[in-house]
Amino acid sequence: MIVWFPPGTDWKYNNTGVNLLITLVQKVFGQTLALILQERLFLPYGFTETGWHKEKSEKLVWLIENYKDNQGNDANLYVSTRELAYWGYMLHL
Repeated sequence: MIVWFPPGTDWKYNNTGVNLLITLVQKVFGQTLALILQERLFLPYGFTETGWHKEKSEKLVWLIENYKDNQGNDANLYVSTRELAYWGYMLHL
């Protein structure tokens, strides 16, 4: 394990937790994270402005990154501001 700095002295964002979640979901359910979320969350709650994008779009704030796919294997989940508010409401319940 790489330690970049002593605990509590700084922070550094990384995708370790997201990558672990992606791997766990695929192993437990035998399906991609994108498919699980689509079937169990996005469709039942009517989310149409949330998902994964592989290609750059003028409607998205785009990080200069390349993604393998749009199946939930990368950290390229997008969400509209409207549905981000819905997410917050659902998590608050």
